[in-house]
Amino acid sequence: MLAILSGGGYGAYLLAKKKLGRKDHFAFGPFLCAGMGISLLWGEALLAWYWSLWW
Repeated sequence: MLAILSGGGYGAYLLAKKKLGRKDHFAFGPFLCAGMGISLLWGEALLAWYWSLWW
């Protein structure tokens, strides 16, 4: 989820600044790695926070 949100935000930023077009590509791997690292370090706390929003 973290990778999708951060990668999507970055893609929206690139589109808004007209640095890339809709059919252009950018590297998504760094966002996957960052999301995995954040989940490994703070995954339980983030999950507890997320569940607290619903219950």
